[in-house]
Amino acid sequence: MIKPHQQHPLWFAYILHRLSGVGLALYLPSHFYILGLVINDPLAVDRFLSWSEHPLVKAAEAGM
Repeated sequence: MIKPHQQHPLWFAYILHRLSGVGLALYLPSHFYILGLVINDPLAVDRFLSWSEHPLVKAAEAGM
């Protein structure tokens, strides 16, 4: 059963805000890791970029 406060439009804004925060918390460490690889190990970045060209990865990007 849905509680009355969960039917309020701001409840959905709250959930969206929380989900975007979780997404940002997952994105930022991986982003900084890749930036660190650019500085320290360019060959690893080339491997990562070749991995990111796979169709499944492209589909996941489109889904986001």
